Amino acid sequence: MSEAIDQDSEVEAEDDEKIASVGTVGRFLRWWGLTLRSMLPHQIAVWLGLARDRILLVPEKQGFLLQHMRGRQTTTIGSVSKSSPETANQKLLTVLANQLEQGAEAVLSLPADMGLQRLAEMDAASLKKGRRAFDDEIERQTPFAPDKVDFGYAVTGKADARGKVPVAFTVIPTAAVEEVLAAAAWFGIHPNRVSVGDNSQRGRTVRRIHAPGGAASFGLKFAVCLLAVLAMGSPFLRNYIETSENLEKAAELRLLLGPEGLQKVTSSTPQDRFASLIGQRNARPPVVAMLEAVTRVMPDTAYLAQLQLEGNMLQVQGVARSASDLIAPLEALPMVVSAAFAAPVLRDPATRNEQFQLTIELASGTPSEVEPE
Repeated sequence: MSEAIDQDSEVEAEDDEKIASVGTVGRFLRWWGLTLRSMLPHQIAVWLGLARDRILLVPEKQGFLLQHMRGRQTTTIGSVSKSSPETANQKLLTVLANQLEQGAEAVLSLPADMGLQRLAEMDAASLKKGRRAFDDEIERQTPFAPDKVDFGYAVTGKADARGKVPVAFTVIPTAAVEEVLAAAAWFGIHPNRVSVGDNSQRGRTVRRIHAPGGAASFGLKFAVCLLAVLAMGSPFLRNYIETSENLEKAAELRLLLGPEGLQKVTSSTPQDRFASLIGQRNARPPVVAMLEAVTRVMPDTAYLAQLQLEGNMLQVQGVARSASDLIAPLEALPMVVSAAFAAPVLRDPATRNEQFQLTIELASGTPSEVEPE
C-alpha cells in the first residue's frame, strides 16, 4: 500500500495556497470556483461537484465510529465492531457504501491523542512545501524520523511582523497508521485519505491513498460552463461598475465647484494647471527627506515593517526593544507636529521586543521649510 501513497503531496490546504499553486488560468478558474462554492448551499454545491460530503472513520477499541460530515455539521451513523453482530455491521457498511457511491470521501480521522502533539513557529511561505517544511521540527521535537510518521497540522494564529505563524502539529508513527488501515480493511473499508489530529477537517492533510471514484456528473459540466460564462462576462461588468463610479464622482465634482469654479477649471491655461499641480506638490511634506529623518532617529534596536502616508498623516508599524523611547526623538524632528501610539504596544515574551503602531502628524509646507537639519 505504501507505493500508492504520496507522502509529500499536500492534498488539502487553505484556499489561498490552492490558488497560489497553479498557473494563471487555473488560478482564475479556481478563484471563481471557490467564490461560487461559498455562495451556494452545501447540497447544491455537492450536486454541482463543487463540494463533497465526508464519511469520517474514527478508530475505537474494536472497530470504528462512522460519522457523516456535511459542511461543518457532523452526524453519527453508528459503530462497526468485531464484537457486534454481523447483521448490525452489514447494515452500517451498506449505508457507508451508498454514501461513497454518491461521491462522498472516506477519511480515516486519527485523533491527536494517538500521537505526539507539538507547537512550532513556522515561516508562512514555507508551509506551501507541505511536510517537507516540518522535517526539521519533527526531528527536533519528536523521537521519530520525518519519513517514518504521518502528520497533520493547522495554523492557530496570524502571522507576526517577522512572517512567522503559530502552528500546532501532530505526528503518528506510520507503522501505527498501517495497523489502523489494516483494521479498516478487515471490515471492507478503504479510506481515501488519512487525517491526523484534525476533527474539524479544516486543517491540512498530507497523505492521500486514492481519490474518490465517480465520473463527472452533469452538474459538474454545468458548473464548468457557468464558470466560463461568468469569466467572459466579468470584464464587461467590471468596466460598467468603474464607469458608473467615475460618472458619479464627476457629478459630485461639478456640484462642488459650481458653474464659476467649473468654468475656471476648464478655461485655465496649461501653465496655470501646471502651477496648480506644483503648488499641491509643495504643500505636501517631502517624502524622501521625511523617510531619511525618521529612519535616522530610530535606534539600532528598532526596525520598521510598514509605512503608509495619507495626506499629512504617516502610519508606522514596526518592532523595537522599547517602543516608548521612540516618541521623543520623532517629535523633535522639525517636520513632525506630533507622534502618538495608534494601538496598544504588544510585547513578545520570547524575544522581549515590542510591536508598535505609530501615527505621526507631519507639518505641511515647501521642502525648504521642513527639510531636517
